[in-house]
Amino acid sequence: MPLKPTTKIPLVDTANDTGHVVKYILEHPGECLGKVVEVSGGYYEAQEMAKAFTEATGKPVIYTQIPYEAASMHELSQMLKAIDEFDVFGGRSGFLEYNKEMDYNFVTPVEFWKNRNWNGPSK
Repeated sequence: MPLKPTTKIPLVDTANDTGHVVKYILEHPGECLGKVVEVSGGYYEAQEMAKAFTEATGKPVIYTQIPYEAASMHELSQMLKAIDEFDVFGGRSGFLEYNKEMDYNFVTPVEFWKNRNWNGPSK
């Protein structure tokens, strides 16, 4: 992926985490109305996601950054470059306060890969 290994990105497990966030929003409309409530248990470095894949599958993976231009579409490569350059996701921590109140443990990167039962691209 064309992101620096240390770039933090949110992990969103839509199948398992979204419903809990929606439930919280519906139960706390005064607190959530007009605010952005993210559906993520945290931000993880790209290299952490690779390590989690190895832990979940037993298959060794090393994160390697590829050139932005290799993202195939100009718009996609520009978006990924901006994520790195402007630290788009870094520093966002307000939503983590919601997580503490939800009484729910969001899916971790290792659980994410295990839930998918995905062992890499087909040969």
